[in-house]
Amino acid sequence: MTPAQATCLADALVIGYAILEQGGPALIAVECTIGLLEQSGLFNAGRGANRQLDGVQRMDASIMEGVQLGAGAVASIEGILHPITAARLVMEDTPHVLLVGLQATKFAQHCQLAPLSKARSPRRNTGRSFPSTSAAQTLRLYRAMLKSQRTRKDQHGTVGAVALDRWRQGLRPGASIRCCRGGSATARLSAVACMRTI
Repeated sequence: MTPAQATCLADALVIGYAILEQGGPALIAVECTIGLLEQSGLFNAGRGANRQLDGVQRMDASIMEGVQLGAGAVASIEGILHPITAARLVMEDTPHVLLVGLQATKFAQHCQLAPLSKARSPRRNTGRSFPSTSAAQTLRLYRAMLKSQRTRKDQHGTVGAVALDRWRQGLRPGASIRCCRGGSATARLSAVACMRTI
């Protein structure tokens, strides 16, 4: 962990703790804490998310809350600065648990979430260029990536946060059968821990 990452984590903890101390819900504390990490560009999340072999930053995020035992998630979302906010909105504003790919991106854009700028964080810039690739080129890139050893500096995970405001008991309503394309109402998916794509 770099000194900049450690400082950012400390700032994120201060923000989350302040929300809880003022009586705010744990859900908002978690979202704001992760939002700062996504904004920083210092982690494999949001602005700092790794690019895939085709050069596109695709991210996953999930959020859960214990009052209604609700959950929301997005997977393979593109061009959105705060996937964690998109995940919360999936949980609160749709009958779905998970939106994937283009549907997740369209949903976030419909909710007017901040777009991800094209500029990269200097710390996360690997100096690699990503030209438009065909399926055969992508396969060659993937095989080359598997053969080469990634540097220690380039190996890192994603971000996460857990908060508890108070103990509550609740029941989750049944899963909805009304799902749009790209959506899922499968309750079991809420237990899956989502990680941003490397």
